[in-house]
Amino acid sequence: LSAVYADAARTMIEHALGDDDFDEGADFPDGSLGATMLSLFDRLFPAQSITDIRLRQRQAPSLFASDLQAAVKMFEVS
Repeated sequence: LSAVYADAARTMIEHALGDDDFDEGADFPDGSLGATMLSLFDRLFPAQSITDIRLRQRQAPSLFASDLQAAVKMFEVS
């Protein structure tokens, strides 16, 4: 189940990062996909800007993948 959650989160995060209009300054209505994505970013990458995460994804994809895997606690036993 953790692998499915991690893959869904990765897909959503990567899709959002691919859209240059998606950033902290964007105004998304409550309940919208954009607002949900901002919430997901805040939960997975607290105190990090979307710009910094986007740069990490583009410049160091394997580091980004590791950070995302750690953020979603993939394969962590509870």
